[in-house]
Amino acid sequence: MRKIPPTGSGCKRNLTADPFDRVLEALGPRVVSRNSSSAAAHCPAHNDRRASLSVSRGDDGRGLLHCHRGCALADILAALGLELSDLFPPKETSPKPAVVAKYDYQDESGELLYQVLRYHPKDFRQRRPDGNGGWDWSVKGVRRVPYRLPQLLSLPPLKGIVVVEGEKDVEALEALGVAATTSPGGAEKWCKLDPSTVRATFTGRRVLIIPDADEAGRKHARQVAENLVGIACDVRVVELPGLAECGDASDWISAGGTRAQLAELAQAAPAFTGEPERAEEAEDEGPAFAIGRRMSDVQPKEVSWLWPGRIARGKVTLLAGDPGLGKSLLSLDIAARTSTGAPWPDGEPERREPAGVVLVSAEDDPADTIRPRLDAAGADVSRIVTLEGVRERDRDTGEERRAWWSITRHLAALREQVKAAGNCGLVLVDPVAAFLGGVDSHVNAEVRGALGPLGELAAELQVAIVGVHHLNKSSSGSALHRASGSLAFTALARAAWLVARDPEDSAGRRRLLLSLKNNLCEDVGGLAFGLEAAGATVRIAWERDPIWTSADDVLAAGSGRGRGADSAAAAWLRDELADGPRAAKDLVRDAREAGISEKQLRQGREDLGVRPAKSGFGGGWIWSLPGFSGGEDDPAGEGAPRCPRKKTRAPWASSTNSGSFPGFCAIEDAEDALDPFLGHLRASSGDVRVERGTDPGADPPSGGPASGPSQADPCPRCGKGLQSIRTPSGWHPPYCPRCGWPDPGPDAGAPQEPRQEAAESPKPLEAGDAYERLRAIAEDASEDVERFRAEGQAAGWWPTDPEPGEEARL
Repeated sequence: MRKIPPTGSGCKRNLTADPFDRVLEALGPRVVSRNSSSAAAHCPAHNDRRASLSVSRGDDGRGLLHCHRGCALADILAALGLELSDLFPPKETSPKPAVVAKYDYQDESGELLYQVLRYHPKDFRQRRPDGNGGWDWSVKGVRRVPYRLPQLLSLPPLKGIVVVEGEKDVEALEALGVAATTSPGGAEKWCKLDPSTVRATFTGRRVLIIPDADEAGRKHARQVAENLVGIACDVRVVELPGLAECGDASDWISAGGTRAQLAELAQAAPAFTGEPERAEEAEDEGPAFAIGRRMSDVQPKEVSWLWPGRIARGKVTLLAGDPGLGKSLLSLDIAARTSTGAPWPDGEPERREPAGVVLVSAEDDPADTIRPRLDAAGADVSRIVTLEGVRERDRDTGEERRAWWSITRHLAALREQVKAAGNCGLVLVDPVAAFLGGVDSHVNAEVRGALGPLGELAAELQVAIVGVHHLNKSSSGSALHRASGSLAFTALARAAWLVARDPEDSAGRRRLLLSLKNNLCEDVGGLAFGLEAAGATVRIAWERDPIWTSADDVLAAGSGRGRGADSAAAAWLRDELADGPRAAKDLVRDAREAGISEKQLRQGREDLGVRPAKSGFGGGWIWSLPGFSGGEDDPAGEGAPRCPRKKTRAPWASSTNSGSFPGFCAIEDAEDALDPFLGHLRASSGDVRVERGTDPGADPPSGGPASGPSQADPCPRCGKGLQSIRTPSGWHPPYCPRCGWPDPGPDAGAPQEPRQEAAESPKPLEAGDAYERLRAIAEDASEDVERFRAEGQAAGWWPTDPEPGEEARL
């Protein structure tokens, strides 16, 4: 390991004000990797060879240190020449919030229920009287009522009420002589109001709802309207004209809005009925008409690919995986190749026309992480632009401020950046869940509502939009369901790719890019890659050959299911199914006798990936290990033991002149199990492929007809048709597959002249002889014949050993 200079108190350092950066500066060359909020480094308190020290930035700006080898914080700080106070930001950077307004929420009699405090910098808190002259800062269990409730209840019957989103707007409207109210907590909190109080306040009233000029405000207004339909006699929603994004009623009044103008807007607004099509109707209030086309008028076109078979233009693609596997680095490699037209890593030889790229990143710093990685990947950074936020006006102060970009609110800003990139081909959103605004990522309808317009924008601009996404912590189920949050993420994406560790790489350095879903073309396979050093950063090192491993198998191998596969129940079940499928009811019975409960057995079945299926024979449920496949006589692939010679699971059957003898492999050469000559041939020459038929040049046996290429000669001993076998060494003389004429000897594997013998009456094989011959074949294949014998006799398809002197025809 390289020598790292000490960083103790004797070292001269120029410490920065940020505690996180201060610690990294003190660690110096001990830092192994870092991003904007976390880093890994060699611990200075012990001889650290594995970068055991984790450094991160806390939510309150503190520097957090943890040594995974157990070093005390005091020892780490002493080795770095730091003190505990160095881990905290300066107090002057966190000014104490000041209360700028108090809003009292009272009951019907005017008694204070709770109070909303407005702070600067902008923040809100709620509190209630504790009964002792002080305050309780929790309002849990307190009845929620509309703001200004006593004043609302005292209004004349014909007086209307305006509902807005904040207390400040209520007071601005009251200054105009308008009765107004709101609910505590802002947008989407109306549903928490006490229902009986709402009915008593708004029954028979005319209600005008004014939303804030943003998507959350419009959604809140619709929720209020739907709640009041059927209670109020008239409900209308009015969007105030001339408001900037996020503007509200206070802004409109400050800009010169009057009570008379508001009355005109209310009069012109349509009544809210609660019907979905009315809420989304166009500005003209006429009926809605269907929009459609006859398919004969639709001109077919091919999918336009950014990366053929993997990332399409005009579509949304998902790139999912656990943290720390290189998803962001891989996405930047894709961006670099897009910006230069460099070939894709799966062997495409031709360069393409370079295209612009828009990056939207929430996790990596553009200066110290994104730009170095793009340079290492060979990107043309002049074609790559970032979308780091938007400028919008504060609805309270009217001042412009910088805000986080949101998919639900700022698609227009993304459209501007796509046009600014010039010939844009790719938009990267990393991670996509960070830009959903107030959308609950676990609610399917909300995710669809947010990502649907993003897909429409991709189609409109003909750019490929790639969203980086994380996996959930589940260790079971389909890989398609492992994407974090709602299934809508993968459902809306036209293609989804998984980044995972290669479970067969003991070093843990090899990564796999595997298909989770692709609705646009046939499966093109996955790819493998690693990470290689490139100066002070890293870059992707691709392997060209495709990977055909499934995402399900890779995730199962690297998840908790791997631990389960080593459990006692799973080990027992693996042994029981090693020789082929078994009836589920028999497994449950045997497991109980072995001390394994049915619940443990079913968990073991899940851990091993055992698939239950209906038997093709008895109709019961059969369990088999993954990878089992049946033969043509058993299309369901159940109920077949393992062939001792072929080592394959397939239905066994053999027919002779005297009847059927199940128990022999039917895949290739069913009668060979009772064929003595072929048995010797295989024992001496190995498992060679043979061609069966008759030797056109062989001499006819004594008493037999002339041989020919299409008719077998009769056996001079038993009368069965003779056969010849041709191997790579040539044709072997005719022999009888029934009685073994001529009797095979030590050199049976070599060509020999047929032995002339007098014809004898048919001599049947005894069951014991057939069993001994099969035993020899099975022992040569290292198979446990006794198991097959016992199972076969129990099932009725294996002949019992004959009693002395007893003969049995097969």
